[in-house]
Amino acid sequence: MKKVLERLHGLEPERGWVRRLARGLGCGCPEEVFSEIRIGDLAEQGIAFCVEIGGRLLIGIEPMQGGDSEQERERIIGLLEKGRRLRDKDGYNRFRLVMLVEDGAHIQKDPPPAPDEKVHLHFLSPQALLELL
Repeated sequence: MKKVLERLHGLEPERGWVRRLARGLGCGCPEEVFSEIRIGDLAEQGIAFCVEIGGRLLIGIEPMQGGDSEQERERIIGLLEKGRRLRDKDGYNRFRLVMLVEDGAHIQKDPPPAPDEKVHLHFLSPQALLELL
């Protein structure tokens, strides 16, 4: 997963891969939203990588840490809540959290609830994420 995050941080904020990522996650944003893209991280929020799209959509990408499933579930709930607060503070319409999983079937079967209808949780393998790029 470290290599996937390194690759993400090495990307330029280009419309093509950002559009594929957003659309692959279910974003129906109008095309003009993709004219303004920023990438980086939200390390202070515990999120390894983020994409800000057109002032409307914030996507956070974070690897699963594995280990105790209840502890990981609580961490995801915390990340979703932090994303909601960032969304509200900065005026985004939606926050999408992508958890990179090697084998997170146990959490995917019973995912934590999102704080509201404009916060979305996605589970992707590193390979599936790379295919969107």
